[in-house]
Amino acid sequence: MEQIKKSSKRHHMLLALIMLATFGLSFINISQDGFSNSYYAATVRSMLENAHNFFFASFDPAGFVTVDKPPVAFWIQALFAKIFGYYGWSIILPQSLAFTASGFILYKLVTKKFGPTSGLLSATVFALTPIAVAVSRTNNPDSILIFTLMLSTWCLFKAIDEHKTSFLFISAALIGIGFNIKMMQAYLIVPALVITYLLYAKQTWIKKIVHVVISGIIVLLISFSWATAVDSIPANERPFIGSSTHNSVMELIFNHNGFDRWNGKGGAPSEMGQSPNSSQDGQRSGMGQSPNSSQDGPPSGIGQSPIGNQGQDGSRNGGSRGNRETGEAGILRLVGSELAGQISWFLPFVLLSFFALLRGSLSRERDQMTIFWLAWLLPMMIFFSFAGFFHRYYLIMLAPAIAAIVGTGCVTMWKLWQEREKTLRWLLPISMIGTVLFQIKLVSSYDFYRTWLIPIIVACAIGGAVCLLIQHRKPGFYKMAATIAMIGLLLAPFVWSITPIQYGGSSALPYAGPELATEKKGKSSQDNSKLISFLKENYQEGQYLVAGASSHEVSSIIIETGLPAISYGGFGGRDQILSVEELGELVETGKLKYIFVREQGGRSGGPQRQGSELNEWIRENAVPVDTRLYMDESMDDEDRQGRKSAGTRMSQLYAFKE
Repeated sequence: MEQIKKSSKRHHMLLALIMLATFGLSFINISQDGFSNSYYAATVRSMLENAHNFFFASFDPAGFVTVDKPPVAFWIQALFAKIFGYYGWSIILPQSLAFTASGFILYKLVTKKFGPTSGLLSATVFALTPIAVAVSRTNNPDSILIFTLMLSTWCLFKAIDEHKTSFLFISAALIGIGFNIKMMQAYLIVPALVITYLLYAKQTWIKKIVHVVISGIIVLLISFSWATAVDSIPANERPFIGSSTHNSVMELIFNHNGFDRWNGKGGAPSEMGQSPNSSQDGQRSGMGQSPNSSQDGPPSGIGQSPIGNQGQDGSRNGGSRGNRETGEAGILRLVGSELAGQISWFLPFVLLSFFALLRGSLSRERDQMTIFWLAWLLPMMIFFSFAGFFHRYYLIMLAPAIAAIVGTGCVTMWKLWQEREKTLRWLLPISMIGTVLFQIKLVSSYDFYRTWLIPIIVACAIGGAVCLLIQHRKPGFYKMAATIAMIGLLLAPFVWSITPIQYGGSSALPYAGPELATEKKGKSSQDNSKLISFLKENYQEGQYLVAGASSHEVSSIIIETGLPAISYGGFGGRDQILSVEELGELVETGKLKYIFVREQGGRSGGPQRQGSELNEWIRENAVPVDTRLYMDESMDDEDRQGRKSAGTRMSQLYAFKE
């Protein structure tokens, strides 16, 4: 009895250390990343201005255009900012806490079915998943989505184990909430929930089917509640829906944030330069509203400068785009150089774990968890292998399943090895050796790590695996060998996971890895103070402070001032929010005096189309502002020319004629 108490105490101490490490990896030195994703940070700043902006998740304080995501994660970030103040760390804290809490839920789920050793190992692998760490150190909403889906999973097993249908309905409700965090991405775990409930709930098939149908209705009702509410409001009483063509949340759901991700049409738009048409719904949304005034004092921290801002798709804020970021679609995409270091360190181990879990002698409870994680992982692996467009940080969706399978598979293979079953006993050493060879291949591409990390991995992992094949009388010898081998397998993921702490993260398109050390930082953190001072000196309450072709020009201005700077092209410049007549009305009524016009398109697209109707009108009715009035003199002509050569977006400030 005393031995059991000691073992339990040891497991709880290890769990506490793992949870502390999980939080530390996602929050230590977080101040170096400032406000992280400036597009989302500006949205939170705007949401703090009033209830109208809060409900619609308005990107700007004026309520002109929404962020291109649903609001729940930003509601949470705004609440944290309201409590702790608007700082970079306060809007990143929810994601760090969500990441840590997800690891704890994973531990509880696995421990209940497979024991504490499996639970601890699963939580450790989850904590050391590089892309999960990288995402959780930003204000991107994916970590909160994972937490919501883990809660949904916990409710599912509660419903199955305790025969409580109410928990199934709560699980469904949480999927609906997840939809309002990242839209269709939340539905990726629905097959796992449905399959597991239908196979393992102790109800008649008719009852189970009825329960699933009711759950589906709950999912849809909650999923589309906010979208329906927003689309039912007249366009002139709400912001324009960012990244939609016809000012509709439903269109945003099914196009930009939906099927476009599969067919490759999604992602950051190309540069502004297309002539926006008149709004499809009559008057432009929010057209009749006066810009909201706000406090003048800037928060701590400096956002990105609109003068040479690389934005959400530039190298500083996310590295490469398109196939350069995720590799070519195909069955081997997840083990390619672009993605493997983010999520795939244990894939060989996962494959052999599945074989052991499905072939080994399992109880019904263990069997249901194995099937659940299999149904979670396989559809997502297929999606991410063949999807036309996604960002690599979406791969955090794979992290819980991979971690759970490694934890449960390792303990299962250990037991098979102990039983000395002729065939299956070799799975554990083979899986360790196969995984370490795969990891060596990944690490060998980096000279610095190749010289010291590979020898340590080989000594620990292969050495431990080989020791399992040696005849030895002391049982503790084999347990120590297996432990050392697993530590060896965790070393490379750990090294990758700490790179965002070492070198600073890539905020808008997060990733982890040695590339962060050599990534060209550009001058995206250039001081905005002179520009801000100029705009504020010429600002009058009731006006828009300035307009930009996209969010990239004005995000940092919103972060620093909280004043109504607007993007007339939405996130990336493609949104057709204003017609020439509507822009002319804003100028005629004195609501808009200053506007940014891009000199060069940069990475996302070609040069700005000089012949576009809107841009022609701006150039005919506005004059360039002398750059000496608002641009840091330290940026000389040579510096600016270098930025152009590098494809960095340069914006010229124009003033409309009196």
